[in-house]
Formats: sequence, C-alpha cells, structure tokens
Amino acid sequence: MRRNIMNLDTTTPQTFSAFFNRTGYRVDRDADDIERFEPTLLVTNVKDGNGRMITDHLWFNYSADFQALGQLKSGELLKFTATPQTYMKGRPGEHHKDFQLTDPTDIALVRKADHKPVPDTKDALIGWIMKTNEKFYRISGRMIDPDMLAAYEEWLAGQE
Repeated sequence: MRRNIMNLDTTTPQTFSAFFNRTGYRVDRDADDIERFEPTLLVTNVKDGNGRMITDHLWFNYSADFQALGQLKSGELLKFTATPQTYMKGRPGEHHKDFQLTDPTDIALVRKADHKPVPDTKDALIGWIMKTNEKFYRISGRMIDPDMLAAYEEWLAGQE
C-alpha cells in the first residue's frame, strides 16, 4: 500500500492526515560506532488531502513540532503537511526502494485537546518513551537504558 505514495507529486509538500498510534525510538550509530537513541512516533491510516489511503503506517522522527502537541493519546487524528519521497531501505547489500513522507510541518490535532507536556531534553524524552512502552520493550527484548529513565525521572520531579 505504501506504493500509493509513489504516485504523489514529490516536488511540493502536500496535506495529509493520520492517527497517532504510539511513540518509540530507533538506535543510530555515528561514525565512531557509538549508539544514539532517536525518538520516533508511529502514525497509522495515513491519507492524502482527498481522503485516499496512502499507507497503513509511517514512522516519523519525534520532532519539536510533534512534541509541541504534548503527550498524545493513541487514536488522536493529526493533520500535517509533508513531502512524498523515495529512499533506499535496509542494510547494505539488502537495499530496496521504499516510500516515505518527509519534513512534516503544520502539525495539528484535528480536535484540540489539552495534553501534558513531553520532556524538553532528548535524554528525558527517550526515558519517557522507554517508561511509557516499558512492558512492550521488556517483552520484545528492546533496550531500556537506566540513564535515560533517570533523566526522565529527574525531569518529572522538576514538573511537580
């Protein structure tokens, strides 16, 4: 279904809608092979401005624009502008072409709601994501970093 993105104009940003599903993280390695956690979020049922289904899900970087919405609840409908693009997915030697939406901007909730803020530092944000998804991460063997959890707990204590 993601191939529907392939048929979109890749030269200009377009309007889309999607349901927030959950937060997450990915692990990137820098040039020195040091692991870095990067916050992400999953959206589902992504539709273009005409209501046509584009893909069943997409992962986005959990950018400041998404963070500004606060702690989203699963099922909340988002609207945003993004640019369709192709990229090579997979490990070296196993690459294949895939499709994505990049540079989401003008991100808004369709139905306005008050939300608690998300942590304002990267480590605390990753810690919050790990804490929020702790049961799933433990079952699936995903890393839960004690330093990130401590950063979140410190941030949380400062909110009281």
